[in-house]
Amino acid sequence: MKSPFKFLDPFTLSDRDAFFGRDKEIKELYKLVFKTPLLLIYGLSGTGKTSLIQCGLASQFDGPDWLPLWIRRQTNLNESLAGALKRVLPSAEGEIPAQISQLYRHYLRPVFLIFDQFEELFILGKPEERDQFVNTLKTILDDELPCTILLMMREEYVGQLYPFEKAIPNLFDFRMRVEPMDTANVKTVLRDSFQKFNISIGNPPQEERLDEIIQNVSLGRSGIELPYLQVYLDLLYREDFARTSSGQNVIEDQWPRLEFTREEIRDFGTITNVLEKFLKEQQERILAQLMKQDPGIPESTVKLVLDGFVTDEGTKRPISYGRQDGLRIPDKAQMKYFPPLSAPILSSCLKELEAAKILRSDDDNIELAHDSLAHIIDQSRTDEQRQLNNIKVLIRSLLANLSKTNEYMTRKQLVMFENSYPKLNEEEKLFFEKSKQYRDNEEKEALDREKKRNEELQVALNEAQAAKQVAETERIKANEEKTRAEKNALKAKRFSYAAFASLLIVVIVGYLLYIAEEVRVKNEQEKIANQQKMKLDSMKIQQTQLENLANIKKAEENSVSLKENQISVLLGKAINFKRAEVRDEMKICLDSARTIIEIHIKDNHKKNSLLKEIAKIEK
Repeated sequence: MKSPFKFLDPFTLSDRDAFFGRDKEIKELYKLVFKTPLLLIYGLSGTGKTSLIQCGLASQFDGPDWLPLWIRRQTNLNESLAGALKRVLPSAEGEIPAQISQLYRHYLRPVFLIFDQFEELFILGKPEERDQFVNTLKTILDDELPCTILLMMREEYVGQLYPFEKAIPNLFDFRMRVEPMDTANVKTVLRDSFQKFNISIGNPPQEERLDEIIQNVSLGRSGIELPYLQVYLDLLYREDFARTSSGQNVIEDQWPRLEFTREEIRDFGTITNVLEKFLKEQQERILAQLMKQDPGIPESTVKLVLDGFVTDEGTKRPISYGRQDGLRIPDKAQMKYFPPLSAPILSSCLKELEAAKILRSDDDNIELAHDSLAHIIDQSRTDEQRQLNNIKVLIRSLLANLSKTNEYMTRKQLVMFENSYPKLNEEEKLFFEKSKQYRDNEEKEALDREKKRNEELQVALNEAQAAKQVAETERIKANEEKTRAEKNALKAKRFSYAAFASLLIVVIVGYLLYIAEEVRVKNEQEKIANQQKMKLDSMKIQQTQLENLANIKKAEENSVSLKENQISVLLGKAINFKRAEVRDEMKICLDSARTIIEIHIKDNHKKNSLLKEIAKIEK
């Protein structure tokens, strides 16, 4: 029995009679597309952005009123845009704006370029691809063509659009946030859906059953992810039908009468249990099918194939594919995401996953049916997979900012991820090696500086020891002189008293002179030794001061850099709140930024510049 619910498929125009709970948003969206040639539509994952346009907005147009072109990045957004235009009008020629103009003249309908999951341009795209696309976008807008551009993306990636503002200043002028559906609207969706699909929740209807369904899907959080709701209802419907009506004759074009009892809803479990159970059951079923073809495949085959459709960030990864001897095979450049399987096994696995509604495909690409599946698959990754993904995310982030920060992986990161090195791609390996070389050079320079400092200290120590040796030599000479004087004094006793007296006077005078000289020499030696010691101590103090100054300067730079990053984040949030017209939150962000500036930014020019930016935002 086919379920009336969408599972993970978005609503399309053919589902408009069953698309409930978004009347207000549909009217607002319909008004906006006539006010601007460029509209940004954003929201959290699972709020139903695609369904809102593909079903809700589409239902407001008569056929001749618009010509919608749905565009996903696939492997390159610019190529996908060109391909979408060529499919609709193969004879179109010239640059993108010229082709749009030819398209309008051919069909006499305004063209709508709908870029779904636009965040893929930032998750999977490269800077050159983004630059080319924004230039194309600017040209389309500057030419004032009969064309409306809709950019649909997840809310957490909206900040990535700010670099586009320089080329397209009005990028954020018209935007619409698709809010999560509140409990009241979800209940409306449930009531209207149950009525349309002949489902009872008691007679009279028992509202607490709706509350239990919402609780099972939302897990107690505010708001509800609509794809999860459709999955939950789809699987609950199939289970209830199998339990109560599988033997009944089903009248064509009429849904059989079913009832969702409170006990059934309670026993069915939460959406987490349901989705994980569903994925596990399908993996086991498909693995059993594949083992009939090849009993030697690993038990993790299906799990690893699914993992290839999830990016390192935990989002969907579209895979381009082709046909080979009737088999569907991913493009050579993307085979690296999948385990080493034979072409028949991999093709059969993809076919079974699509039949289970876990994957969906078009003529050129195949991907997970929804981001919610990507999240679950990402959560099930092993520690080894997660570590590999972490290093890939780290390397991508460092590479993206390398020209600005000149930052490489730290020695600690290099050691931590050493075992993941063989599984990196060539670009990642190259950056890993450059990081290693950078840290090796850094450590060598530190050792060279330490060696030079030690050499300078050794020179000072040698000088002190030399001075000490000179003093010791002088002391020995003085002792020898003293000994000779004593011998001479003994000889003098043999002379007469007068001669002895005269000699004694001479000796005494000589001795006194000797003592004076010895004292002078000793004082001079001590002075030299003290000077050498003071020089050595002074060098040590200077070195310590230099190191302290370097550490203080580095700490101040790190502190200022951290505070500047905090200020940038707060200003970015304030801009978002301002555009969302949440003035209180905007003021809190600006006040926090202002406080940090006054306390921590010492550069008056930079401080004034930041305060002016705050004043500009407050206007």
